[in-house]
Amino acid sequence: MIAYNGRVRAMPRLSPRLHAVARLLPTCVRAADIGTDHALLPTWLVCSGRVERAIAADIANGPLTRAQATVERFDVGGEVELRQANGLLALQPGEVECVAIAGMGPGRMIEILTGAPEVVARLDAMVLQPNHGGEQLRRHLVANGWNLSDEQLVEDRGHFYTAMQWRKGSSSAHVSWRREDWLFGPWVVAHGGEVLRRLLGHESARASRDLARKPLGSADWSSLRSHVNWLAQLQQRLFPPV
Repeated sequence: MIAYNGRVRAMPRLSPRLHAVARLLPTCVRAADIGTDHALLPTWLVCSGRVERAIAADIANGPLTRAQATVERFDVGGEVELRQANGLLALQPGEVECVAIAGMGPGRMIEILTGAPEVVARLDAMVLQPNHGGEQLRRHLVANGWNLSDEQLVEDRGHFYTAMQWRKGSSSAHVSWRREDWLFGPWVVAHGGEVLRRLLGHESARASRDLARKPLGSADWSSLRSHVNWLAQLQQRLFPPV
């Protein structure tokens, strides 16, 4: 429960993954959650007072049915609007200041962003949380004039997710990014702590398993072996033995 504007409101419980997205979304008047599923995020945002109004959009009927149930349960029908549409095509340019997109791969996110350039051009901030492949998304956004202003790595039910806050305006900070910064995120590398340690262990174990399945001496084997060695060196550098 939370008191907002003199009114006590029930709050949906967010998973660690969604809570990271909510934490990074700036306070704004209007926000949109693209690929909303249960509409837990936009409901939490309006109940907490982080945003005044929210649009919860999804392309499929099933997620919007679940979203409607959440909106009714928490009595936010006047503040959370449900829309069925493909990605950012749910929005008019300038209709919202902030957008959250989570729960999908980087390729799909890039499709959504490039499919509605007029909407993207009018945004102040975006929080993106791909299921994997953060490097692809970082390179696309940097190349298109967005500045990475914060990140948070979380572990949720055995999986790792990085929420990224992007602000309008280019920056030269990426010029000094190293391989690990593009792959895992510069903020994560600098501040990831114990969760980053576990992520690197997870990635190292997965790469080693993949290596064991490759034909010895093949081009794929050599490339993957180099990656395994690099991950081991990165772990040693970031988390030296005590």
